[in-house]
Amino acid sequence: MINNENDKAISMLTKLSNLLRLSLEDQQQTILLEREIQLVKLYLDIQKIRFQDRLKISFNIDSKTLLQKVPSFILQPIVENAIKHGTSVSSNAGTINITSSLSDRNLFLTVENNGSFIDFKNFHEGIGITNTKERLRQIYNVSSNFELNNLLNKGVVALITIPIN
Repeated sequence: MINNENDKAISMLTKLSNLLRLSLEDQQQTILLEREIQLVKLYLDIQKIRFQDRLKISFNIDSKTLLQKVPSFILQPIVENAIKHGTSVSSNAGTINITSSLSDRNLFLTVENNGSFIDFKNFHEGIGITNTKERLRQIYNVSSNFELNNLLNKGVVALITIPIN
């Protein structure tokens, strides 16, 4: 039992050091979506160690989107919120779905979770959402968008829209 816990701790520290190393390498304002997905997967590997079977992840990434530029670390705080307000507050397994698509000269990135709904009457944006919106505004001006919406059945979807060249 102790060896298993030590193995998990070593694995988590290794993944964390890889994530930090890669984040320090990427000091650019924008990076390829392919690289951003790689960083998010490292972050999710750490979270899967923490939540084990309670966290399910799915990616539906259109291959045509991988070479599009996105703000570095644009997905990580959104994924973190999906876990924090979805998976971690429920005793049931949480599912995070991450998708990308292109349409009408825009890149669409979505992060969905199957947690509880947002009560928008009492909702206050945290640092992650506020910073995400501000970064998008600084880089793309009014051409980008960030939305949070409740899903029909259960959960929340975050949608980021980024203009492409």
